[in-house]
Amino acid sequence: MNNSTAQFPEILKHSATPRWSHRDPVEFGNPFPVEDVRFRKWEIATHEANVALIEQDRIYSQLKSDASSYPKDIVRFAAARFDVWAKRCLSIVCSPFAIHEYEQWLNTYVERWLVYASQTCPKIDIKKELKRTLQVRISHWTTQAREVTNHNHQL
Repeated sequence: MNNSTAQFPEILKHSATPRWSHRDPVEFGNPFPVEDVRFRKWEIATHEANVALIEQDRIYSQLKSDASSYPKDIVRFAAARFDVWAKRCLSIVCSPFAIHEYEQWLNTYVERWLVYASQTCPKIDIKKELKRTLQVRISHWTTQAREVTNHNHQL
């Protein structure tokens, strides 16, 4: 795969909008042209993400938060949403070059989550814990990307 097909499309690089809802953080739909092999991978991963979000909602609807656990619950919920979309984006990482772009996308997504959370939850201070939690998730997902890419290059 050459660099042009391993690169994240510009629209994907700059589209990482955090949301508490099921709405996709990558706006404007599938960022790949139909003839790109990543188009189908993205479609499948998006379907899997939507299934995961439904399951998350089922689990989180059963939580009985009180004031003391609410900030931690919000951080866990944000991290769960982050993971769903990070996993979907991982589906199109196919080269060492793409790992770098994936990591940049994850970092952009974290920065936007921090702003979003402070805007949507102004009465609770979760920024420090959310940042720490999401940075751990970046480490997890970039490790996954390296493992997948190394495995694919060994085949």
